[in-house]
Amino acid sequence: MANKKHHISSYQLAEHLNESLDLLKHELNALGGNPDRIELAEIERNIVQELQSLRHESELLTQQPIRTIHHLSCTGGTLIAKCIAALPNVQLLSEIDPLSTLQDKSKPMFGPTDLIKQWRQSSRGASNDDIIELFLTDMKVILKAATRAGQNVVIRDHSHSHFNSGPEIPERPTIRRILQRAFDVKSLVTVRHPADSYVSMVKNGWHTHFQPSDFKEYCDRYFFFLENYSDVYLIKYENFVKSPSDIMRKVANELALDYADTYLSTFSAIKLTGDSGRTQTTIIEHEPRKEAITLREENAELVVYKELCSKLSYDLV
Repeated sequence: MANKKHHISSYQLAEHLNESLDLLKHELNALGGNPDRIELAEIERNIVQELQSLRHESELLTQQPIRTIHHLSCTGGTLIAKCIAALPNVQLLSEIDPLSTLQDKSKPMFGPTDLIKQWRQSSRGASNDDIIELFLTDMKVILKAATRAGQNVVIRDHSHSHFNSGPEIPERPTIRRILQRAFDVKSLVTVRHPADSYVSMVKNGWHTHFQPSDFKEYCDRYFFFLENYSDVYLIKYENFVKSPSDIMRKVANELALDYADTYLSTFSAIKLTGDSGRTQTTIIEHEPRKEAITLREENAELVVYKELCSKLSYDLV
C-alpha cells in the first residue's frame, strides 16, 4: 500500500510544480526589459529551470505501468479477467483493440462516444497511424486519472479481432506493441487446450469469423498468436481453475498488483463484455465436452495440432 501513497503524493507534487511554473513564467513576462529587475529575472529563470527539472522527476515517479492480459476467445480469459479486476485498486478495461475492424460494416454504425469508430467511418476515414495516436493520447488521460486515484490500469486485449478475424491475419502491431511506444507495459498471456477452446468457439458461432473456419486454421492462428507473445509470462486456464489462489498470486506478482483473497467472493459481481462461458459464482473444474474429446481423437495426427500441444505441454487426446 505504501507504493500507492507514494504515487498519489508524487502526482500532487507534479500538480503543484505546474502551478508554480505558471506563476513564475507570468512574473517573468511581467518583468519584461526593466533594467532594475534584470538580476531578479535571472534568479527567477534559474528557479524555473530547477522547477522544470523537479517536474520531470515527479512525472517519472507518477508514471504507473499499464498492465495487459492477452487470450483468444473461449479460453477462460473472461473468468481470469474478472478475478484480476477484483484485486485491490484495479481499473480493468475489457476487450480493447484500437485497430479492430471486426464490427466494421458497409453502413456507418451508431457510436456517439466512440471517437475511433466515428473517425474510421467518417467521410474521409482515418489511417491506422492516426488511430494509434488518438488511442495513446486517450490512454495517457486514463492512466493519469487512475494514478491520481491510486488505481492500476489493466487492459484486457481483444485478441480475437487481431488473430481470429478475416481471411488472413493482418500485418499490424499488437496492442502490447502499440502501448510500449508510450508506456512501461507488464503483460500476461492465458491459454486453454486448443480442442476445448475451438469447440466452445463453434458453440458460439465465432469460428465463422475467420476463413477457412476449420480446426487446422484455428491451430495455425493459435500458434501465430503465441509467437507474437513468446516473451510474455503464460498461465493455463486448466491450472487456474485447479488452484485459483496459487495462480492469482503469480498473476499479481507478474503484473505488480496487490493480492488479496477477497477476489474469490467478489469476482462474480464484476460485469465484463465477452462473458460467453459458463455462469458461475465459484471457480471449479469442468470435464471437457464430448465434442472436444472427439476432436482431439480425430486430429491426433494433425501436424500443427501436435506442434501446438507440444509447445503448450498439453495432451493430444
